[in-house]
Amino acid sequence: MGNPNYNGTELILSSGANMVVVLFNYRVSVLGFLSSNGLGHDVDLNVGLLDQRQLLRWVQKHISKVPASGSSAFPETAPGDPLPLFYWLPVIDGELIPDQFHTLFATDQFAHVPVLVGHVTNEGSWFANNASSTAEVSPFLRANYPHLKESQLEEINHAYANMAPLSGHAAFFPSASAAYGDATFACPTNYIASAVSRFPGAAKAWSYRYNVLDTEIVSGGYGVCHTLETSAVFGPGQAGWTASSY
Repeated sequence: MGNPNYNGTELILSSGANMVVVLFNYRVSVLGFLSSNGLGHDVDLNVGLLDQRQLLRWVQKHISKVPASGSSAFPETAPGDPLPLFYWLPVIDGELIPDQFHTLFATDQFAHVPVLVGHVTNEGSWFANNASSTAEVSPFLRANYPHLKESQLEEINHAYANMAPLSGHAAFFPSASAAYGDATFACPTNYIASAVSRFPGAAKAWSYRYNVLDTEIVSGGYGVCHTLETSAVFGPGQAGWTASSY
C-alpha cells in the first residue's frame, strides 16, 4: 500500500486473534511506474504492480508458515497548467496491462476474485486547487487528465457549477474538489464494483462510501477527506494520523 504507517495490530486484536494481516510496501512514483519510449523493450514497466503481484504470490505460498503468535514470517499538459498530482501511474505495457483499465473491466478481462473497494465523500478536497473561477478549474483538470477536450471541460464545469461554498476556500474550490474526487476515486470505485459483479461467474463485490464527519476537518472546508477512513479500518493511532473525532 506504499505507506509504512499502517499497523494491523488492532485489526488482529478486534478479531480475537483470528486473523492474519499482511501489510506491504511497493515501489511508487518514478521507481514504480517509469515509462518512456527511450527505455527500450527489455525493461519492465509497472514494477509497482509487479511488486504487488509478487507479494500476493508469496502470501499464497508462505502464509501458512506465520506462527500463531503473530510474529513476522517475511524474509530479510498544456503550457501554464499546474503540475499534475500523479506523475507516474500504471501504463499499457502489452503484458501485465494490455489495454486501458476501463476497457479491460468492460470486456471481462480481469481476475474473478472478491473485491472490496470504496471511497470517502470528499476525496478531491486534499488535492484540488483553490480555484476562483472555471478558468482556474479547467487547467487543474487538464493537467491531471491531459486528453480532456475543451468541450468536455466545459461540460464538467457546467455539471459542477454553483456548488455550496466551503470555509476558507475560493468560490470554485468545491467544483474542482468534487470533479477531481469523482473522476479519480468515486467513479472508478463504482465502475470496478459494477464490472466485477455483472459478468457470468462473477465474484462478490463490496463497495462503501465513508461519510463520517469530523468537526475540525469539516470546519476547515475539507469535508470527509481522503484517507479519513483508514483510522476506522486500522484503529485510532494505527494509520499514521488520527482525526480528532476518533
